[in-house]
Amino acid sequence: MTDAETMHTADLLRRIAGGHTIMVVKHDMDFVRALDVEVTVLHEGFGPVRRLVDHVSADPRVIETYLGRDGAGKTSLMRLIAGQQTVSSGGIAWE
Repeated sequence: MTDAETMHTADLLRRIAGGHTIMVVKHDMDFVRALDVEVTVLHEGFGPVRRLVDHVSADPRVIETYLGRDGAGKTSLMRLIAGQQTVSSGGIAWE
């Protein structure tokens, strides 16, 4: 997406969220900042970390895991939720 489309998407998500929780798996910190919400970080062995995005993005663990060299796991998460990939440990629960 272009920068303008990204910011438009953030605006749409803010408006439709209302009192609902919306899960966004994204490591584009400009996009996350544009959402202007509290961020929850979950990762193997640490979390949940719930803070404003500037605090979360300054955490060394978050930098190493999500903002560094590795992917954020978006595709894997969506495949697991859709049942297209087997959960190797733990589980996914909905409602």
